[in-house]
Amino acid sequence: MKKTVTFLFSVILIMNYVNLAAQPSAPTDFSATPIGISLACHLSWINPTTTITGDPLNSITKIVIERNDEIIKEIENPAVGAPMNFTDNTVPSIGSYHYVLYAVTNEGKGLETEGSADIGDGCYFKFVKENFMGSMQGWQGSYISITVNGADYCIETLQSAYFEKDTIFIPSGVLTFTWVSVGTYDFFSAFKIYNPLDELIFSIYGVEYEIGQFLEYENKCSDENHECEPVTNLLISTNNTTANLTWEGIADSYSIMRNGTIIDEVTKTSYLDEDLENGFYSYCIIANYSDGCESFPICDDIMVLSVTEHKNNIFIYPNPANNAVHISDADIANVKIFNNIGQLILTQDQKNTINVSNLPNGIYILSVETITKQITQKKLIINH
Repeated sequence: MKKTVTFLFSVILIMNYVNLAAQPSAPTDFSATPIGISLACHLSWINPTTTITGDPLNSITKIVIERNDEIIKEIENPAVGAPMNFTDNTVPSIGSYHYVLYAVTNEGKGLETEGSADIGDGCYFKFVKENFMGSMQGWQGSYISITVNGADYCIETLQSAYFEKDTIFIPSGVLTFTWVSVGTYDFFSAFKIYNPLDELIFSIYGVEYEIGQFLEYENKCSDENHECEPVTNLLISTNNTTANLTWEGIADSYSIMRNGTIIDEVTKTSYLDEDLENGFYSYCIIANYSDGCESFPICDDIMVLSVTEHKNNIFIYPNPANNAVHISDADIANVKIFNNIGQLILTQDQKNTINVSNLPNGIYILSVETITKQITQKKLIINH
């Protein structure tokens, strides 16, 4: 009996090792880039090409994106080794966020890659903290509490050290700094606080127990940006491998951002981005004014496919869709649905209703070809 149990245990270990070895390695070249001072962040990466042990990776079931330990996006059936991007437009508030990204196959979850970003209208304050007795005991649990517009934001403390410098990202608004005494060596504690211009705004050498709230400070950060007029009516269309952007604005110039990177600056209110590869693109327009002011970015997404879009009376409904999508035109030759990296995931011939109940939530491109060979592309949102 003992030999049988040992044998079975060994088989289980070998099977687990085989499964582990077949799991994907981590995505590479990951970056998380805040989009101006808006509540958005652009992520880019390259999908893995090998397993954890270095063997070629045949396919990927999905890419999973987490923000602060919460899944915010799952991209189904992405291509192995493909460069990818995603714009997170659901950031709940100004602050610092941690992103984790990994691939999943039938063998399980792969290795993670990660990065952080400070998102929204905020700026950096510097704290110089010390225990002037020179011991390594820190502040013994006492700390500085920081609120923004009356809401708790973060704390600053000194742990197991006698000196430390720290720079933290704090949103704009009315800041309140309060000393919370829970230790026994407060009088040996000292600190300095510098604003985003590196100006000393508070200093104390030997903290009294009763100090409590010691500073209120109006943090304007990028407040001048709120005075800049952003662009309006941003429209993006595609023609074969070209994205055509138009907008309205009164600025002196406009920065064109594609997938989180500024690619050009123009003075007119239109832009052609040519020779694009098939895929999903995020564009933002930033209005620039002669006094140095930059507006909030105005953004939208578009799918680029190597076909020409014809203008006709075809329309789809409902959109967003849940279980089925209906097409108005009666002379349909075929319908194709592409995912957000340009992969064909569904084809249907001569039908005006498409079952999408098995497709994950997300943004797709629905391509309709009529019997006269005209092709119309429509953005389709699926939300179960």
